[in-house]
Amino acid sequence: MTKKKVDKTTELIVSYGTEMIDTRFVIKVSIFDNGVNPKSIMIVVRDIIDNGFTIKNFKDMDAATAFLKLLKMAAK
Repeated sequence: MTKKKVDKTTELIVSYGTEMIDTRFVIKVSIFDNGVNPKSIMIVVRDIIDNGFTIKNFKDMDAATAFLKLLKMAAK
């Protein structure tokens, strides 16, 4: 008997690379989707100037986009 290799797996968490917003914020975005519950977006923000960080969770892409726009405006 030979074992079959499973090529297709469901990625529950997809993380993207770190990004810089101006010279103040370093962000990392991850999306959790298990196919049963609605997608959730987690954004980790590190503030280089104030030397702090925060983790925000969003249930839809519009709210996450609005938060990223707010960070962009705050960095100016």
